[in-house]
Amino acid sequence: MIKYEKTYGIPLTGLNNLKYKRQTEPYSMTIRLSIPQLPVGTAGTCFAEHVYDRKLGVTTANVILTGRSVIVESLDNGDTWKVIKNPAVEDRRLYNCFTTDDGNHIVQALPEANIRATQSNIERATLFLFDKDWELISVNESPSARWHGRASIDQAGDTIMFAEYHNNSAKYDALYKDDYSKWRPLMSTSRVFRSRDGGRTWEVVFEVSPDNIRHLHTLQADPFLPKTWWLSSGDTALESRVWRSNDDGDSWIDVTNPNPEIVLPPQSRDLAQAAFRYTDLIIDHDSLIWGTDDIMGRMAGADHKIAQDMRTGSRIYRTPKSNPLRPEELGYIGNPVRSIVDVGPAYLFITEANRDYYLLRPQVVALFKDRMNTPIEVATIDNFKTERTGFCYSKTSKAALNGRFFSYRNPTDVFDNVRPCLLQWDIEFRN
Repeated sequence: MIKYEKTYGIPLTGLNNLKYKRQTEPYSMTIRLSIPQLPVGTAGTCFAEHVYDRKLGVTTANVILTGRSVIVESLDNGDTWKVIKNPAVEDRRLYNCFTTDDGNHIVQALPEANIRATQSNIERATLFLFDKDWELISVNESPSARWHGRASIDQAGDTIMFAEYHNNSAKYDALYKDDYSKWRPLMSTSRVFRSRDGGRTWEVVFEVSPDNIRHLHTLQADPFLPKTWWLSSGDTALESRVWRSNDDGDSWIDVTNPNPEIVLPPQSRDLAQAAFRYTDLIIDHDSLIWGTDDIMGRMAGADHKIAQDMRTGSRIYRTPKSNPLRPEELGYIGNPVRSIVDVGPAYLFITEANRDYYLLRPQVVALFKDRMNTPIEVATIDNFKTERTGFCYSKTSKAALNGRFFSYRNPTDVFDNVRPCLLQWDIEFRN
């Protein structure tokens, strides 16, 4: 049963059909956004995971929401839901979820002060490992920060890794930024954690000082290159970097290009390295594709009245898997990109919206797989507050199943002051 619903539609014309080597007839794309009716006991829950089968390369019908000591699960792609109480996790706010290749669930709580006096980790982002039936297997309190979003954790073979995401804002605060002795004690080292026993134990295999970067963004296994992983960071241009591991995290190579040959407005050319700031990633056989989590310039140049080739704004880039990376622009979007979802004929790039950028409303932009240099804006999302919104906050499905996927949402996005923090997307293409 659907509780709230809103539909966006757009005609699509003249797209190339590579199979028939001719242009398709005009057709349309419809996006139906809704909130499912959840059972009693789900108050305060949010979208956490749409389980992806990495061996088959497809999304499953398993959708997971998390709340305070509560899991809500659907095994039929959101048609019905079951509430699972977890008294074993204390009174913790469960947030992230990652389902392993053997079907167990790694659930991460938001960082909270440690209530156990014997523990040395004052702030803990506890990892709870559950089996397929949500029986608790183990608890690990090594991390002190959550992972950022769906593209910040992955598995390849028996290796699971995730990148810690510390806020680390003190360095940029006007009260501290000019005094190293004040901001440095308030910052934390960013780390990559690795498990080789299904999430029971973890070790640190990479770390970088906040002197050099603010935090880590994404960490993804390359499905086409054995033992290869891609790690990214942000937030300033110089802090936006990419590393590659060729040995499942034993060692890391910085493949950032400090001077990428990309076209930017004249006032933005000194910020070219911001091209490597992203929070989601497409990995294909020969290349990497992302949309920047950055407007690639200064806010004054983001006005939509400025000609696009002279305007700052997020862009889509593709690079071969080279060292260093050599990005080329595929198209312009505008607001910073937070997530990318495969919906069959196209990838949907979903943005946030920031007051100081040119839109208060998040964008949904389609990049069709047979026309990879022509992004098409297919929807702008209603935002019922006159302030910035992260919208999906990098928490979405990786790919749609039968035209349906799910995402996180702010309570005032799409619908006015409506909970839960969940959004169901149904995508349809019509001739």
